[in-house]
Parts: sequence; C-alpha cells; structure tokens
Amino acid sequence: MYKKSKFNKFYYEENEIFLFNSFTRSCIQIEKDKVEIIEKLLDNNKEYIDQYADYYNTLASNGYLVNENIDEVSVLEYFYYSNYFKTDQMNIVLVPTLKCNFKCPYCFEEGFKEESIENKNYFICLRKFADKNFLNKRKIHVTLFGGEPLLKQEEIFDYLEYLSNQSKHYQYTLSTNIVTNGYLLDSAIFDKLMKYNCISIQMTIDGNKDNHDKLRVLHDNSQTYDIIMVMNPD
Repeated sequence: MYKKSKFNKFYYEENEIFLFNSFTRSCIQIEKDKVEIIEKLLDNNKEYIDQYADYYNTLASNGYLVNENIDEVSVLEYFYYSNYFKTDQMNIVLVPTLKCNFKCPYCFEEGFKEESIENKNYFICLRKFADKNFLNKRKIHVTLFGGEPLLKQEEIFDYLEYLSNQSKHYQYTLSTNIVTNGYLLDSAIFDKLMKYNCISIQMTIDGNKDNHDKLRVLHDNSQTYDIIMVMNPD
C-alpha cells in the first residue's frame, strides 16, 4: 500500500500546473482538469485508483507515492549522513571568479566587480590540491560556481582536462555540475561539459520573459531571456 510523499508540492505558473517532488526531483506537468484526479490518487482514493491505474502507477514509479512503511525523513537522514561521512569521495565547489556579466539588483555578490581581488594563482593551487588530496579517492565531484563561472571557461576546461587525465592515473571517477546564468552556454560549451561527466546544469530564469528581462540584464542593460532559452543562438 502506498502513501503520498511528504516532499510533493504543486506549483502554479500562469496557466500551467506542475507537481514536483523535492526528494526524487521528479516534475510533471498536469492538465488543469486532471488536478483533482491526481489529488485523489495521492490520497489513495480506491475508486480513482481503479479508474486511473496508469496515473497511479506513474505517481508511484516517480516517488510521488511511497510505500506506507517507509519513513521518508529517516531515509533522507540516512543519505545525508552516509554521504557526509564518506572518506573515499570528495565534493568540491570551485569559485573561479566573483565577477558576472549580469547586474541582477538582488545579487549578494554585486559588490565584487574588480578582477584584482581574485587570486591569480587559483588554478595552480587547485592542481596542487588535487595532486595531494585526490589520491586514493573513489569519486571526485566538482561544482562550478560564481559569479559567472563561464567567464573563466578556458581556465576551467584546462583544469578539468588535468583532472580527467589524473583520474585515469589515480583511478577515481570524475563528475561535475555547473551553476550558471546560461548566457554564455552554447552547444560547444555544453559538449565540453559532457566530456567531463556533467550531471546537471542549473540556470536561473526569473519567471516569464517580461519579468526575467526586467531583472536579469547585462551591464549595458541588454536583455538576456532569448539568448538563454536558445541553445547556440549563433
């Protein structure tokens, strides 16, 4: 028997409705006239389960419904502590620059504009750190953060290539992810990221085009939504 997940959340965006599960990260779009059906299925209404078995199975297979004997909070705690105390894995967050090509009014890093405050030996230090600390690791995961990390794409990909070669010698698995505003992301950069086992690309979109282009603009006030939404706009 199933019960609905504690991590389910309905989101309403203009005329679109989504059901998101923050544990499995599953997200499905729901037609307006199907919302009541989904709610009934999540509440295990037998009449609806019999009538909409396919919907019910889809909810269960994507984590919106879980076995009634499962304590989801305990499972989450287990995953947290098992990852936190692992010694054969290392997750590192790289901030190669605090500069950004956007000037979002709410950004907490807005004051960091001068390149002179950044460490010119950043990637040299990172290589030395990798040489010393990545031996005997089973997995290395690198998160690229900023500022806008793709402003330093040449240095980043040189470093990732260094790690890729090192991983074959040290025998660890390398994976990456990136948090970017998406403006500089094109198909060529996407392919490079995939080369280094990029498992996620997080881009921030501030609502619809009108809302986004009021806030997330370049320093010359140029709009960015259309560039971000089209891969390789050239």
